[in-house]
Amino acid sequence: MESTIIVSRVEGEEEGQDAPAASRFLVKGETSVPSWTFITNHGAVLAHIARHGQITAREIASELGITERSVHRIISDLEEAGYLSRHRDGRVNRYEVNAALPLRHPDKRDTAVGELLKVLLTDGHEHEAKESAEQ
Repeated sequence: MESTIIVSRVEGEEEGQDAPAASRFLVKGETSVPSWTFITNHGAVLAHIARHGQITAREIASELGITERSVHRIISDLEEAGYLSRHRDGRVNRYEVNAALPLRHPDKRDTAVGELLKVLLTDGHEHEAKESAEQ
């Protein structure tokens, strides 16, 4: 079964709301923007920070289609929960992701956030190569 993922921007469901960003993915052949996503803005921001060693809140906001204020709030939430630690380097904040912490959902507490990040940070080519090799 082939499952190709195409990156696309997701718009907010109501005017003035932040877009439910991280799952900016449409399944191949889908032409409209989905009305819901699997990944929350918190997951999307965490994945962007994990992917980019140095990225600004403005850049994250622009890429995810949410406000910079929302990104700052999410980063604070992630720091408070221990998923991120901030290190000041001159005028730049550097973040370290604690990939060993469990996911927050009660049914998924046995899964480390690092496992989710592996899935979110995979560009899809590894999966395609593996499928081609199996055929």
